[in-house]
Amino acid sequence: MIRLGLIFGGRSAEHEVSVVSAEHVIAAVEHEEFEVVPIGVTKDGVWLSTQETRVALSRAEVAFKKRVVGTAGGVGTARCDDRGRGDASRSGHPLPQCAAPDL
Repeated sequence: MIRLGLIFGGRSAEHEVSVVSAEHVIAAVEHEEFEVVPIGVTKDGVWLSTQETRVALSRAEVAFKKRVVGTAGGVGTARCDDRGRGDASRSGHPLPQCAAPDL
């Protein structure tokens, strides 16, 4: 079996398109031949672990409104505010923790 790393998301204005495209690649790949390792990058540029990315992709959201956002408090993850947006800690205001990554 071949391991296929799929990096998507990122700081681009096309972030949501990238997330949806990654979902289509994951669905279309021959799973008998390839092990897909999804690696999401938040709009703030934070790279998520494979586990965090899979949780984020499992959320049911309207297509093209999906964003990859990490959970609060984890090493290498983004924080998110009460609207599911990425790290706004630069404002100096503490943010509530998110229960799970949002897309």
